[in-house]
Amino acid sequence: MISKPLPIDQVKDHYINLFYQTIDNKVGYQYERLTECLLFTLQCKTGLRISDVLDLKYSNLIFKGLDTYLELVLKKTKRSLVLPVDKLLLKMIQDYKEWCGLEIGENEKIFHNLKTDKSFTYMWANKRINQLNNSGVLGKVYANVGTHSIRKGLAEHLYQRKGLRTTQYLLGHKSMLTTEIYLHLDQDKHLKDLQEVL
Repeated sequence: MISKPLPIDQVKDHYINLFYQTIDNKVGYQYERLTECLLFTLQCKTGLRISDVLDLKYSNLIFKGLDTYLELVLKKTKRSLVLPVDKLLLKMIQDYKEWCGLEIGENEKIFHNLKTDKSFTYMWANKRINQLNNSGVLGKVYANVGTHSIRKGLAEHLYQRKGLRTTQYLLGHKSMLTTEIYLHLDQDKHLKDLQEVL
Protein backbone atom coordinates (compact mmCIF):
# COMPACT_ATOMS: atom_id res chain seq x y z
CA MET A 1 0.00 0.00 0.00
CA ILE A 2 1.42 3.36 -1.06
CA SER A 3 0.75 6.05 1.52
CA LYS A 4 -0.93 9.20 0.25
CA PRO A 5 0.30 12.70 1.13
CA LEU A 6 -1.41 14.74 3.81
CA PRO A 7 -1.95 18.53 3.55
CA ILE A 8 1.27 19.55 5.27
CA ASP A 9 0.27 23.06 6.36
CA GLN A 10 -2.94 21.83 8.00
CA VAL A 11 -1.14 19.02 9.83
CA LYS A 12 1.65 21.32 10.99
CA ASP A 13 -0.71 24.09 12.16
CA HIS A 14 -2.90 21.57 13.99
CA TYR A 15 0.01 20.10 15.94
CA ILE A 16 1.64 23.44 16.78
CA ASN A 17 -1.65 24.80 18.14
CA LEU A 18 -2.42 21.59 20.04
CA PHE A 19 1.09 21.58 21.57
CA TYR A 20 0.63 24.98 23.21
CA GLN A 21 -3.04 24.35 24.11
CA THR A 22 -1.90 21.20 25.91
CA ILE A 23 0.80 23.04 27.85
CA ASP A 24 -1.52 25.94 28.74
CA ASN A 25 -4.63 23.95 29.63
CA LYS A 26 -3.03 21.02 31.42
CA VAL A 27 -5.45 18.58 29.77
CA GLY A 28 -5.27 14.81 30.28
CA TYR A 29 -2.61 12.64 28.70
CA GLN A 30 -0.35 15.66 28.41
CA TYR A 31 2.89 13.74 27.99
CA GLU A 32 1.65 11.58 25.11
CA ARG A 33 -0.09 14.53 23.46
CA LEU A 34 2.99 16.79 23.71
CA THR A 35 5.17 13.99 22.35
CA GLU A 36 2.80 13.43 19.43
CA CYS A 37 2.65 17.16 18.65
CA LEU A 38 6.42 17.63 18.72
CA LEU A 39 7.08 14.42 16.79
CA PHE A 40 4.77 15.32 13.90
CA THR A 41 5.67 19.03 13.88
CA LEU A 42 9.30 18.00 13.59
CA GLN A 43 8.45 15.64 10.76
CA CYS A 44 6.36 18.35 9.03
CA LYS A 45 9.24 20.80 9.19
CA THR A 46 12.05 18.40 8.22
CA GLY A 47 10.51 15.71 6.03
CA LEU A 48 12.49 13.03 7.84
CA ARG A 49 11.32 9.44 7.85
CA ILE A 50 9.61 8.55 11.11
CA SER A 51 12.46 6.14 11.95
CA ASP A 52 14.93 9.04 11.79
CA VAL A 53 12.68 11.34 13.85
CA LEU A 54 12.19 8.71 16.56
CA ASP A 55 15.97 8.24 16.82
CA LEU A 56 16.82 11.96 17.11
CA LYS A 57 18.96 12.97 20.05
CA TYR A 58 19.40 16.37 21.62
CA SER A 59 23.00 16.17 20.43
CA ASN A 60 21.71 16.24 16.82
CA LEU A 61 20.88 19.92 17.41
CA ILE A 62 23.82 22.04 16.32
CA PHE A 63 24.03 25.74 17.17
CA LYS A 64 26.01 27.98 14.81
CA GLY A 65 25.76 31.63 15.79
CA LEU A 66 22.08 32.50 15.83
CA ASP A 67 21.12 29.55 13.63
CA THR A 68 20.19 26.03 14.67
CA TYR A 69 20.50 22.88 12.56
CA LEU A 70 19.76 19.20 12.79
CA GLU A 71 22.75 17.09 11.77
CA LEU A 72 22.18 13.37 11.35
CA VAL A 73 22.96 10.29 9.34
CA LEU A 74 19.83 8.88 7.71
CA LYS A 75 19.09 5.32 8.78
CA LYS A 76 17.91 4.03 5.39
CA THR A 77 20.53 5.58 3.09
CA LYS A 78 23.40 6.17 5.56
CA ARG A 79 23.77 9.66 4.04
CA SER A 80 24.64 12.69 6.17
CA LEU A 81 22.04 15.42 6.21
CA VAL A 82 21.94 18.91 7.69
CA LEU A 83 18.58 20.67 8.00
CA PRO A 84 17.69 24.10 9.39
CA VAL A 85 15.60 24.31 12.56
CA ASP A 86 13.44 27.42 12.75
CA LYS A 87 12.91 29.35 15.98
CA LEU A 88 9.41 27.97 16.58
CA LEU A 89 10.53 24.35 16.30
CA LEU A 90 13.54 25.03 18.54
CA LYS A 91 11.23 26.62 21.13
CA MET A 92 8.91 23.60 20.99
CA ILE A 93 11.87 21.26 21.56
CA GLN A 94 13.07 23.37 24.48
CA ASP A 95 9.56 23.63 25.97
CA TYR A 96 9.11 19.86 25.62
CA LYS A 97 12.43 19.16 27.30
CA GLU A 98 11.59 21.58 30.12
CA TRP A 99 8.06 20.18 30.54
CA CYS A 100 9.50 16.65 30.78
CA GLY A 101 11.96 17.90 33.42
CA LEU A 102 15.01 16.61 31.60
CA GLU A 103 18.46 17.77 32.63
CA ILE A 104 21.27 18.35 30.15
CA GLY A 105 22.83 15.01 29.32
CA GLU A 106 19.87 13.09 30.73
CA ASN A 107 17.94 10.85 28.34
CA GLU A 108 19.78 11.77 25.16
CA LYS A 109 16.93 10.67 22.84
CA ILE A 110 14.27 13.32 22.29
CA PHE A 111 11.47 10.76 21.96
CA HIS A 112 12.26 8.41 24.80
CA ASN A 113 9.14 7.31 26.69
CA LEU A 114 9.72 8.33 30.29
CA LYS A 115 6.84 6.13 31.49
CA THR A 116 8.09 2.86 29.97
CA ASP A 117 11.80 3.77 29.72
CA LYS A 118 11.72 2.70 26.06
CA SER A 119 11.67 4.59 22.79
CA PHE A 120 8.38 5.54 21.21
CA THR A 121 7.70 3.24 18.26
CA TYR A 122 6.65 3.47 14.65
CA MET A 123 3.41 1.66 15.58
CA TRP A 124 2.63 4.25 18.27
CA ALA A 125 3.26 7.10 15.80
CA ASN A 126 1.29 5.46 13.01
CA LYS A 127 -1.70 4.97 15.31
CA ARG A 128 -1.59 8.66 16.27
CA ILE A 129 -1.46 9.99 12.69
CA ASN A 130 -4.36 7.73 11.75
CA GLN A 131 -6.36 9.04 14.72
CA LEU A 132 -5.77 12.58 13.46
CA ASN A 133 -6.80 11.62 9.93
CA ASN A 134 -9.94 9.78 11.07
CA SER A 135 -11.00 12.64 13.36
CA GLY A 136 -11.87 14.86 10.38
CA VAL A 137 -9.74 17.74 11.70
CA LEU A 138 -8.07 17.98 8.28
CA GLY A 139 -11.38 18.64 6.53
CA LYS A 140 -11.73 15.16 5.12
CA VAL A 141 -10.50 11.65 5.78
CA TYR A 142 -7.66 10.65 3.46
CA ALA A 143 -7.09 7.11 2.20
CA ASN A 144 -3.90 5.12 2.82
CA VAL A 145 -2.48 7.36 5.54
CA GLY A 146 0.54 6.58 7.68
CA THR A 147 3.50 8.41 9.13
CA HIS A 148 5.08 8.51 5.68
CA SER A 149 2.12 10.65 4.50
CA ILE A 150 3.68 13.64 6.25
CA ARG A 151 7.00 13.15 4.43
CA LYS A 152 5.14 12.83 1.12
CA GLY A 153 3.03 15.90 1.86
CA LEU A 154 6.10 18.02 2.60
CA ALA A 155 7.88 16.69 -0.49
CA GLU A 156 4.97 17.73 -2.75
CA HIS A 157 4.67 21.08 -0.98
CA LEU A 158 8.39 21.78 -1.36
CA TYR A 159 8.51 20.60 -4.97
CA GLN A 160 5.73 23.02 -5.93
CA ARG A 161 7.51 25.96 -4.27
CA LYS A 162 11.23 25.28 -4.60
CA GLY A 163 11.65 22.65 -7.31
CA LEU A 164 13.19 19.26 -7.67
CA ARG A 165 16.76 19.91 -6.46
CA THR A 166 15.70 21.32 -3.07
CA THR A 167 13.19 18.51 -2.64
CA GLN A 168 15.90 15.97 -3.48
CA TYR A 169 18.16 17.46 -0.78
CA LEU A 170 15.43 17.44 1.85
CA LEU A 171 14.51 13.82 1.13
CA GLY A 172 18.17 12.75 1.20
CA HIS A 173 17.96 11.12 -2.22
CA LYS A 174 21.20 10.46 -4.08
CA SER A 175 19.64 10.98 -7.49
CA MET A 176 17.05 13.38 -8.88
CA LEU A 177 15.51 10.41 -10.69
CA THR A 178 14.74 8.83 -7.31
CA THR A 179 13.00 12.05 -6.26
CA GLU A 180 11.01 12.14 -9.51
CA ILE A 181 9.87 8.56 -8.94
CA TYR A 182 9.05 9.35 -5.29
CA LEU A 183 6.89 12.32 -6.36
CA HIS A 184 5.31 10.24 -9.15
CA LEU A 185 6.39 12.80 -11.73
CA ASP A 186 6.02 11.70 -15.28
CA GLN A 187 6.24 13.13 -18.78
CA ASP A 188 2.70 14.52 -18.62
CA LYS A 189 3.56 16.59 -15.54
CA HIS A 190 6.72 17.93 -17.18
CA LEU A 191 4.82 18.82 -20.37
CA LYS A 192 2.15 20.63 -18.34
CA ASP A 193 4.85 22.60 -16.48
CA LEU A 194 6.49 23.54 -19.78
CA GLN A 195 3.19 24.69 -21.27
CA GLU A 196 2.68 27.04 -18.30
CA VAL A 197 6.10 28.61 -18.82
CA LEU A 198 6.43 28.69 -22.61
